[in-house]
Amino acid sequence: MKIAVITSGGDAQGMNSFIEAFVKNCNHEVVYYKSGIKGIYERDIFPISKKDVDGISSLGGSVIKTSRFKEDFLKADVQKRCIENLKEDKIDCLIILGGDGSKKASQIFSKHIKTLFVPASIDNDIDGLESIGFDSALNRIVECIDNVKTTARSHNRDFVIEVMGNGSEFIAKSCDLAGLPDITILSEKDIEGALKKVAL
Repeated sequence: MKIAVITSGGDAQGMNSFIEAFVKNCNHEVVYYKSGIKGIYERDIFPISKKDVDGISSLGGSVIKTSRFKEDFLKADVQKRCIENLKEDKIDCLIILGGDGSKKASQIFSKHIKTLFVPASIDNDIDGLESIGFDSALNRIVECIDNVKTTARSHNRDFVIEVMGNGSEFIAKSCDLAGLPDITILSEKDIEGALKKVAL
């Protein structure tokens, strides 16, 4: 069996850990497409061995590169070419690490080839699953908030800290549950109400 691995969309801490663990424990031929779905489209394919992945779990980002290819992949001719390239490369199974957009792409691929989707997104925007990278992102943000609090108290000032989410509120809500911020704004619609609370 020939298995291809890609990382798609934004990178998330833990992608390299998954790749290292998978390649080291897989008894089949493993290859990867550089820069995700774009790599499939451009047929930018490389072999990957146990030696290649040794020690990459401690690295951030994605050693096999990633990119955003969503707008291009919506086109039927691009999808067709990607499927044809996978077949020409004799790929039996495709593993996709990514977020919500990558999940939608995996559903398209699954109609033509065995596809495994692995949620990897700091936004944690995959229903019913906790994504690789979410816990790391949350811990880093908690650390940053703790560090900023001392400066805020020293200067008797308020600080606004914006976190990522891409339409998902998991990071902000989780920080709020941890009791870190004095006020948590989950939507731009809530800003006016939050400012009134600060004024009090």
